[in-house]
Formats: sequence, C-alpha cells, structure tokens
Amino acid sequence: MSIILILISASAVPAGNYVENQHLDGLIREMAWDLASVRQHAVGNNSGDPAWRLSVRQKEYVVLEGTRIVKRRAYENGIKLRSSSYRKDFYFDEQGRPKGNQMVVILQGRGGHEKKIIVAAQTGRIRMV
Repeated sequence: MSIILILISASAVPAGNYVENQHLDGLIREMAWDLASVRQHAVGNNSGDPAWRLSVRQKEYVVLEGTRIVKRRAYENGIKLRSSSYRKDFYFDEQGRPKGNQMVVILQGRGGHEKKIIVAAQTGRIRMV
C-alpha cells in the first residue's frame, strides 16, 4: 500500500508542472500573436508613429492604440515577467522593424520553466523560443 501511495504522490508533481507549462506556452503564443498584430498595424498604417504598441508588465500585458486599451491579458498565477524593469513597450516602424531597444520578452513559470519571444532588430521577425 505504501509503495502505491509513493508512486501516486511522485506522479502528481509533474502533472502540476505540465499544466503550468501549458499555461505558459499558451500565454507566450497569444502574446506573440498580439505582437505580430501590433507590427502589422504599424506596417499597414505606413507611419512611424507608435500609435499601436504592446506593453508587457509584471502581471499582465496590454495592447494599446494610442492611449486606448484594446486588449488586457493577465497572466495565470505563478507566471511572471523575468526582467529587472516593471514594463517593456514594443512598437514598430512602417517597415515592421522594432523601434526602441526592447527586443526580448522572457516569461517564467513557478517551476523555473521559461519561454521567450525574440524580435529581430533588422527585420522585425517575431519568434518564440
């Protein structure tokens, strides 16, 4: 009986990590999709004005058109922005290249699992790692 209980308790721990990793993967995909949308607005509007931007914060990210909030997405419990700064803003020029020096987002789960979004400086290509 005790062997069965040990096996059950050992298998329950990875299941929690699996669910957290799935939340983190889903969040990073959604954020990359929204970042691509912000980039597309900059290219489509054909202006260098940072009217559309994605603001990544410690507990949420926000898509803004000027000062109007278009979308607000909170992170699940245990997921946080791994950065020394409280906020990172991403916006693009009319060629789709990132403006400013923000090119990487790293989100971390409670178990230490990390996911990154990297924006290429020269092309604006968005990829998830």
